[in-house]
Amino acid sequence: MGPTWVEILASLACSMLIATDVLFGRNSNLPQSAESYYLAYPQVQTFHTLDIATNIAFLVLTLFWIVFPVTGKGVKVALLFAAFIGLALCWAEIIWAANLRTGPIFSLRDLPFRPVGNSGLIGAQVFASYMLLKLPSGKIPAWSAVLLKLGLALCFWFLQFLVWDGVKRLTGSGA
Repeated sequence: MGPTWVEILASLACSMLIATDVLFGRNSNLPQSAESYYLAYPQVQTFHTLDIATNIAFLVLTLFWIVFPVTGKGVKVALLFAAFIGLALCWAEIIWAANLRTGPIFSLRDLPFRPVGNSGLIGAQVFASYMLLKLPSGKIPAWSAVLLKLGLALCFWFLQFLVWDGVKRLTGSGA
């Protein structure tokens, strides 16, 4: 059995996250822009490289599963692991960026979305939603389980904003 609609949609989202990061990287070379200053930090380059590598790994694993469907069990675990790493990377960079003391040089006003890799909370939501949708359904009927999991994903979206508000208050980030 091959990948489900959940893996296909998550892979599509990963490819869109890669595209937005590449476009953002190309457009952020404007001199004296907040993005160009931010991307000059070696830590940011490491974060963005790991983000793109995680997205590509997710895409390759899904493609591998399509081509070789008999290896589904190992690929499922690897996809969940990649999703967890993607979620952790998004939040690690958001927290790192919020703690960055930029002084009067530049301001990161678009946090928690930009200039963080994977579009910040959007990428984190993609990976968290994938993990939530892959939770076992137990004895709940199929459509009820999908609706419940989508509801949990929506709740996670709002939870992320609550966590971001706490991070902002703890770091004194004016973003």
